[in-house]
Amino acid sequence: MGKAATSVLFGFDFQVNAAIFIMLKNIKEMKSIRLEGEEDIDIELSDDSKILAQAKAIEKPYDDFSNVTTKLKEALASLSDTQKKHPNIRNLIYVTNTPKPFGERVKSRNFESGVPTVLDYDELPGDLQKKVTKIISDNHLTLDTSKLTIQTLPFYSKHDDERYKFVYDEIKRFIYRIQRCKVPEDELHRVWVSEIFKSGTKREKEIKLTKEDIIWPIVVMVIKNDDYSDFEIDVANEDVITEMYAKTIRNCTERFEFVTKVTSSYSLYKCAGGEKLKFKEFINEKLPEFYEYFEEDSIDTEYRDSLLKIIIRNIVFEQKKIKDIKAAANL
Repeated sequence: MGKAATSVLFGFDFQVNAAIFIMLKNIKEMKSIRLEGEEDIDIELSDDSKILAQAKAIEKPYDDFSNVTTKLKEALASLSDTQKKHPNIRNLIYVTNTPKPFGERVKSRNFESGVPTVLDYDELPGDLQKKVTKIISDNHLTLDTSKLTIQTLPFYSKHDDERYKFVYDEIKRFIYRIQRCKVPEDELHRVWVSEIFKSGTKREKEIKLTKEDIIWPIVVMVIKNDDYSDFEIDVANEDVITEMYAKTIRNCTERFEFVTKVTSSYSLYKCAGGEKLKFKEFINEKLPEFYEYFEEDSIDTEYRDSLLKIIIRNIVFEQKKIKDIKAAANL
């Protein structure tokens, strides 16, 4: 792979991880997130305002400062142009992985601590404010500095634990808020990057995701299946059903609507016996009500009922965790 291609992939990897980092800071209010739209990162909030971010990466952030100022100017120019089209902007962010976002010769100790740093324009030292103002003036920009944030996210190394450590930390903080749910932060990161944001060679021109799209993989991890003890399933069919389960629950089109219907329907279901009998009667009586959610998945009718029973069982058994997940994300 050539140097240019490697550089592009590194840049997109940083963009995706910066998006995850910023997204989690705003997850409660976030409605959707888009990559490669009008800006590198475009977050729509519940009040219909936007957070727009330019993400610029340096492959060797601690050695190469040759293009740092150029990247800052390009980012401010892009944010200025996009701001004109959107009157309802909450925040304009320039995020980079260099510890010297204002150039090698500019003192910017605020950003050189080796940890993520976020400073609004009015929090910058006077000389850095002047540098931003000069860029705006020299390039005839109309950037609203009252909404501008300069952010650094250390991001370097070929080793995942080092490159992604601050993103992992942010994911870990989010998972901590999901009281009963223990999800490995590195596994959730992998799913978000490779399957949700389509990183690397699967890159798409524009990727727009709802909050439900983002949070669904956590629900999938919680309701994953590895137990058939409650169901009469032929041993020879277990592998088929396991594969179909994974594919179906990932691709369930209605997702949260389906989960909500299962949990609400089960909570309203009346049964004189204990929980085991209640579940058995519920499944026998209510199963056909859920067929509609899986019509587009082309499930072989031979396996449909077994598959659906397992999915519903796992949702019912883990409904408290699902409720915690939704609460943490304000869904």
